Amino acid sequence: MERYNDDILKRLDINDSERKDWYYARQYVLDVLPPLDRTGIEPSSFTHVHVVTNSTDNLMLAIIRQICLVAHYPNFNEETGANRTIITICTKNPSDALNKIKAYRYLGNLIKHCKISFVDNDKKSTIQDESLPLDIEFEFSKKTIDSYTESDGVFLQIIKIENIKDSINVQECFDVTKGMLVNMVYTIGAEIDNLPATDNANIERYSTALNMFCYRLKHEVIREKWNNSAKPNKDGKYNKINIKNQLSSIFCADCFESKLKAIVDTKNISVLECLQNDFDNIMKQLCKKENINVLACCEHARWNVEKLILGFKPLSSEDWYNIESCFGTERNKRISKLKKDEDNPRHIDLCSCRDLRRVHPGNMKYDYFLMLAMPQIFLSAAD
Repeated sequence: MERYNDDILKRLDINDSERKDWYYARQYVLDVLPPLDRTGIEPSSFTHVHVVTNSTDNLMLAIIRQICLVAHYPNFNEETGANRTIITICTKNPSDALNKIKAYRYLGNLIKHCKISFVDNDKKSTIQDESLPLDIEFEFSKKTIDSYTESDGVFLQIIKIENIKDSINVQECFDVTKGMLVNMVYTIGAEIDNLPATDNANIERYSTALNMFCYRLKHEVIREKWNNSAKPNKDGKYNKINIKNQLSSIFCADCFESKLKAIVDTKNISVLECLQNDFDNIMKQLCKKENINVLACCEHARWNVEKLILGFKPLSSEDWYNIESCFGTERNKRISKLKKDEDNPRHIDLCSCRDLRRVHPGNMKYDYFLMLAMPQIFLSAAD
């Protein structure tokens, strides 16, 4: 497929310096750093990623945000919090560092809901662990960055601010190719919507939708659906929620490689080569109930973090009261209205995987279908 690049951030309400930091951070994390998960983190693994930094300047915070967008793995246990990705900031003044991160608006609402810990020497204390079970933890440490060493069960990545300057030439655009393909998942419509909101791991029932998805992967259709997903209005202005939906598709696709590495033995070759050489066997592995379940939950955990970063909030008690006081079409209208509020967007799906099955089970179908479509999207983007 032809590659598509887009200066998508120019349509958001951010200044040139902030936009450049975001583009730099994405290129740095995806293209310069070695993979945070090395050769992959399997669902049964007890390994977690630990990133240690020594700065809270704006560029480093943009890099931290990018790590939060991609560092999601299928061994995370939302019940216990085990195997979270930990991001440590080494600083002499932890409170000041925390306040600066809270003031950094481009982490959105993430810091309000994730686990926060402090480390003084080897003593660790937790000050915040909200009810929304996120797979990211922030840690503020008085230890020096050089005192951190890798140990069993940890993939350690040290990022020093003095080592990242001028390491790449910034390309002020995103490669949106895979994101455009992810966007196609949400155009399938009835073939997914009409499926019952139960037995999501029964992958055979998605066969019609998957065939329709593959059939529609034509260049002109992909471009049309992507462009229509965020058209400017009559005044030439863009709806912020629509642009964030496009970003959501891009961020989702950024994590496909780590998800596939979790279930594929790459044997020193790339994920793409594995797909090209043995697509059917990889689909067989993906369709195993134990694999598709954990990958779908991993996708929802990633989505939770992404939505918080993009400024969404979980529903408030008042929101829940208003939604639960109506049914059917009226209930769906209220849910949609909250989600589309540009100034204060709230999303009913910002909850644990366990709660999603209860409050909005129909939307879990898309997590499962995305995972089933993932190999085809990966291959199509490379053609």
